[in-house]
Amino acid sequence: MVAAINGDAMSVYPRLVAGSAGAATGGQVLGARIMGALVGSGLSITDTTGEVRPLLAEASPSLADGTWKVASDGKMETTWMLREGAVWHDGVPITSDDLLFTTRVERDRDMPWGLLPAYRYIDDILTPDARTITVLWNQTYIQADEFIGGLAPDPILPKHLLEAPYLENKATFLELPYWRSDYVGSGPFKVKQFELNSYVSLVAHDRYVLGRPKIDELEVRFIPDGNTLLANLLSGNVELVLDRSVSLDQGLQIRDRWTAGDMGVGYAGWVNMFVQFLNPDPSAMSDVRFRRALVHAINRQQMADTLQYGLTSVAHSLYGPHNVEYPAVESSMVKYEYDPQRTAQLLAGLGYTRGADGMFQSATGEKLVAHLMAQAGDDVNEKPLLAVADYWKQAGITPDANLISQQQANNAELRASFPGFSVQGGADGRSGIPRLHSREARTAESNYRGNNYQRYMSTELDTLIDRYFATIPLDERSRVLAQIVHHTTDVVTNVGLYWRMAPTFIPRRAVNIGGANNLGNQAWNAHLWDLQS
Repeated sequence: MVAAINGDAMSVYPRLVAGSAGAATGGQVLGARIMGALVGSGLSITDTTGEVRPLLAEASPSLADGTWKVASDGKMETTWMLREGAVWHDGVPITSDDLLFTTRVERDRDMPWGLLPAYRYIDDILTPDARTITVLWNQTYIQADEFIGGLAPDPILPKHLLEAPYLENKATFLELPYWRSDYVGSGPFKVKQFELNSYVSLVAHDRYVLGRPKIDELEVRFIPDGNTLLANLLSGNVELVLDRSVSLDQGLQIRDRWTAGDMGVGYAGWVNMFVQFLNPDPSAMSDVRFRRALVHAINRQQMADTLQYGLTSVAHSLYGPHNVEYPAVESSMVKYEYDPQRTAQLLAGLGYTRGADGMFQSATGEKLVAHLMAQAGDDVNEKPLLAVADYWKQAGITPDANLISQQQANNAELRASFPGFSVQGGADGRSGIPRLHSREARTAESNYRGNNYQRYMSTELDTLIDRYFATIPLDERSRVLAQIVHHTTDVVTNVGLYWRMAPTFIPRRAVNIGGANNLGNQAWNAHLWDLQS
């Protein structure tokens, strides 16, 4: 079967591909996380319902069987047992030493990727035997069962192949052929051939621990242009589109013309504007009244109806109706309805008045300019940027809309120091919470690494975030979550525009291949994918 992703993948390893959790590069390559799960497995993976499923591990840690222990002082211990018979693509047994080596590389601050949140809560990692790994946590952490796994995914690394070059020269470690053509992984498929900027050819891993994949060979083509990708789908040159690799607008244009399969629609995250909190321009952005004024000026429901064809709703916070915790936090959200009159009132309270041309200006006669940034050529973000700019102009706010190139998007300092608002996708729900912590702020001191794009730093919010991830009882945790949602919406750390929906294309002859969404990894069951004759 021939599949495709929307972008040029520089590697099959998720951390070296833009758009993956913890990736070393900026921008976005949709489908990268799916491709990563085809060739590499972690201890677990999150399916498309949000459930954590064991892969290389026999089971996820559990309080019931004693593999997840919580001490009276709040410290924890979790234990995984590797499945018997798990081997690398080259036939070498997978052991707990591989897991230990993986954690060493992932925590190395000399590597270009960000530190995953789980590592901040870990005191030690023990490997009492070749199949057992025990993690000692310095506090309770509700996502401990997703360690070396989850949504991204987080595949382990082969110590027998990578330890020597890692120790010898870290500077050239990520330039090894291993990361492309010589990749040896732990997943259901092996790399047969990798052609940069073209495709990767995968073959079934006969000794995959969950059973040999039913598909013998799978080619994944790299097609950066969404229209070209869909043309390949219509012509039959591509049969499966991985992840949510094209926009809803593009998908609806060809839905009725694609006769080889069916188009579904899946939740694909939120379209969001990050707000700059560190040295913003104008400086009035530091006043919450200014931020609220600009949100009231945006008709977000109309944007959802127009750009998402009425299939979705306004994103009032980082938690939406698709999140299981939504009922517990909805009442705590501060919602900003479309109200240009309220915008005018708030701006007047800040000393802005309308000039002869109807546009707001300061007491010294300077235009009120609101800066917007998004990546060019990305319909997901470019269209809402233009829409927001138009709404602001109608409200009397002068927009300064800037589209940056892919090369600029990979510039960490530029991405961190946008002057006003940055329109881009981002993690929402539980995975979005750690990204608001002060320690994740992209500052010069952190070499502009981290997931806190808006660089909002609040001791109050940090305390709530830490308490949330340390609180196991559901009722108590929900109350903390409600406080987080109230804080972020009251302060306006982000401007959620709407929940994005994206098409998924599944051929009719496919068996066990489900649609993609942002709740889990489409390839969680890739070894069971099959094709009808």
